[in-house]
Amino acid sequence: MEGFLDQVIAAARERVRVRQKIKPLALLQAEWPARLARTMGDQAPTGQTDLTIRPIEQVDLTKGPDAGVAMAVKTNLREAGQPKGPNKELKPNDELKNNGLGPSSAPPLTPGERFLSRLSKPGLCLIAEIKRASPSRGVLASGLSAEDQGRLYARAGARAISVLTEEKYFQGRLSDLTAVAHSVSLPVLRKDFIIDPYQIWESAHAGAHAILLIVRVLGPQLPHFMAECRKVGLAALVETHTAPEVELALASGAQIIGVNCRDLNTLTLDPARHQELRRLIPPGIRTVAESGIHHREEVQALAAQGYDAILVGESLITAPDPAAKIAELLGGIRYNGLD
Repeated sequence: MEGFLDQVIAAARERVRVRQKIKPLALLQAEWPARLARTMGDQAPTGQTDLTIRPIEQVDLTKGPDAGVAMAVKTNLREAGQPKGPNKELKPNDELKNNGLGPSSAPPLTPGERFLSRLSKPGLCLIAEIKRASPSRGVLASGLSAEDQGRLYARAGARAISVLTEEKYFQGRLSDLTAVAHSVSLPVLRKDFIIDPYQIWESAHAGAHAILLIVRVLGPQLPHFMAECRKVGLAALVETHTAPEVELALASGAQIIGVNCRDLNTLTLDPARHQELRRLIPPGIRTVAESGIHHREEVQALAAQGYDAILVGESLITAPDPAAKIAELLGGIRYNGLD
């Protein structure tokens, strides 16, 4: 019997086939420099380039929409034992000048660096998800406005937003991601079943800052897909379910690793997987716990296990008051990049 994963991959292949007929990959690539310039401003590189996400210590966060996280991110990294460099005191301008990244010369953040910066801030990061349905629960909120939900999440204290764009089983649309990206200042993750590099390029054009890459889906192709992400400056949230998948993610150079405790074929949950796999991920890699997160006690346990972020969707979508649910999960503490 064909499992859910096989079905959703088949649906993804068909969507890519249709979209490529409407707008070929070559056209997306040709239009990318202009799109990147709109995203990053006058300092955007011209032509196709490798927009590898820099280590967060080398990124100037003193300007732009993420200016409020600059000192907090650097303080967090120092406390975590990252190299301190020549200066013992946290003086952003002096330190950036020593790194050749002073205010006048610092390149702007790529979309992926904006996403990574949010996960690097002190405290547990909430990535709030927008989805209208799920295979395990059916329809959750068929008439949901992605734009309105995104604004609600931003006001309530989410640090990033995940948008499910899979159409057949989750009732998502790529246009949902664009609507959210245009309506909030938070970084946006595209969550879908990525099986073709075309989807990476269309995600970047749609306004994504990061994209979900599932190891079980991509297997040995993972490094190739991560390289495509670098070409367009997207962060890759690399999702794992088993120890060998964590090993492959690390070997592929993943900077952000997600642990999903839901089996993609049976759709059953195994919460113990969060702790089992978190132990395998070394310091310096950002970690995201996915699926099965509904209560404050679960959030506290994940924080104690060392996770940097939680990705929560179903419990927020079905909550009578999503803002109150966010406050409950975070213990009443707002982490919105402005505090």
